[in-house]
Parts: sequence; structure tokens; C-alpha cells
Amino acid sequence: MVEAEGGELEWDPVWRAVGGELNALCERGLAHVVTEDVLRLHTILALQGRGIHGDRIQIEYRPEVFAGSLDLVIDAPPVVAVEFKFPRDLRGRPDTMTAGTLLDDLCRLSRLDVAEAWAAQLIGSRILGHLMRRKDVAWALSPGQVMELDDMTVALLPETARRSLHSWTEGHRVVARCEGVYPAGEWSLFVHRVLPDEDGYGGLPASVVPPPRPPSDAQHRFHRAMIDIYDRARQEAGYTATRFIQMVSAQGGLAAAKALLHTAGVSEGFTALWERGRLDLTVEAHVLSPDFSALFTDEEREIARNRLREYGYEA
Repeated sequence: MVEAEGGELEWDPVWRAVGGELNALCERGLAHVVTEDVLRLHTILALQGRGIHGDRIQIEYRPEVFAGSLDLVIDAPPVVAVEFKFPRDLRGRPDTMTAGTLLDDLCRLSRLDVAEAWAAQLIGSRILGHLMRRKDVAWALSPGQVMELDDMTVALLPETARRSLHSWTEGHRVVARCEGVYPAGEWSLFVHRVLPDEDGYGGLPASVVPPPRPPSDAQHRFHRAMIDIYDRARQEAGYTATRFIQMVSAQGGLAAAKALLHTAGVSEGFTALWERGRLDLTVEAHVLSPDFSALFTDEEREIARNRLREYGYEA
């Protein structure tokens, strides 16, 4: 743990504050001014608000273990290192290259001898959808999930992604845990803590990093279906369901669907798809699919059926 004025530093309020400030910028019509430097500045201000004095914070710190600099460190020599990434949604840039640059930050941090190493990555809905669909890396996109990068995983990456892994060396291993996902305007702020590679997940007790309970086949297929309807709505109906894909990432497809069903009234996405004549792409239409009937109660299916019927759609 890191000592701050008044006690140990708690990171969740720091990241929550950063997400809130970015959200406020977007609400004021200033999303276009957000950069990695803005992300770093609000993190510094949030750290000061949690009792870290400004003279303990350094930017562009150059470690001895690799070329280049670290975006932010606390103390010298550092006890905390933070790397920031905000990959712009550039249409001419392969998404696989973006995935490689996000992984490279985790690789860099894993080489440091620090008490805490953090990667704060601001990700938009389209890139998020790409990461969720990747099969070569099981990306940790929900709090508590753990991801691992080793020689075999790197070998499976596309060449464009491997070229972006400047910090990777053969025989290396990276373990990172998603500590939080925070709404941040048009994006989601994903925060990963890189764990030291000593005897498993940093030598942490098994109770700290429990093995994930595998979802049932139906749950997995429903989760994929939720990603697919996000893609199809964007491609076929011209609607980008940013909040929806954030929910799916943070909660999983099934939990997100159940949350929407138990919300009073229809969602913004439901209305947008109704306006475009594409209620077949709604969560409610998929809830009523015979393929997923075992995942929902009779009450939940009735909610979905009534909503669709009210808007003139029979499923």
C-alpha cells in the first residue's frame, strides 16, 4: 500500500474522480479536448485530493530497466508507476495495432520493481467491441478478471499487434487484474493493476485471485449475441450503443440484459432501434429467442414480450 496524508491511499476514489471529471468535460461539449495529458492531469489532481503531495509526483520519469519514460510515478525511486493510454478511434489504423499498444503498457509496467503498477486506459465503444471479440487474448474487462500474456499468447497475436509490443521479450510473463471500469463521458476508463510474477498471480493467496467460474454454454452464446447486436446496430442501423457495450463489458451480456429488463420503461437504445425499424436488434427480442429461454424467468420473458408488443413488434 502507498502512504498518503491521513492514511493509506485508496485508488478507487481516485479513478472514480477522474472518470467524473472526464464525464463533466463531455457534458460541456469538450470531448474533443480530451487527450492522454488531460487524463494524466486529472489523475494528478485526484491524487492530491486523496493526500498525495505534489512534490511526490513526477511525470516522464525515466527508469533504468527500459528505454523511454513512465507517464507518472509517485516518489523517487518510484513506489507507484502509472501508464496512460487513450487510443483515438482512427479509421485508418488497424484495431489489432491498437490492441498491441494497450498490451505494451502492461508489459512495460511488469518490468518495474515498484509496490504498485497501474495502467489507466480510456477506451471508446468501437475499440471496446473489438477487444471483447478477440480470441487470442482473454482481455480482462470486468472488475476482478485476470489476464495473462506469455510466449504462447504473443505467438497467436496478429503481426500488427506483435509489432506494437516493443517491451516484450521471449520468456516473459505478464499478469494483470482489472480493478475497475469507470464511466467517462463517451468512453470507459479501464484500470488494470499489473501483478508481480512470483509464484502464480504475484504470490497472492488463492482467495485473493479466485479462479473465474466458467459461464454455461448458453450464457457464453448469449454474451456473444449481445456483442453481435451492438455490431449490427452500428453497421446496419447507424446506431452506436455506447452505454450498452459498456454495460456488457462491465457486467457480462446476461447480467446487462437482466438489468435492462428490470429497469422501469424502455432504454434509450430500444427507442433508437424502434425509430430505425430494427427492434429485431433489441435485447428484448433476443430474450425471447428459444435458444436462450433457460437463461430467463417467465416474468422476464413476459416483460420483454410486452415491451415489444407495445411498440408493434411481435416476437
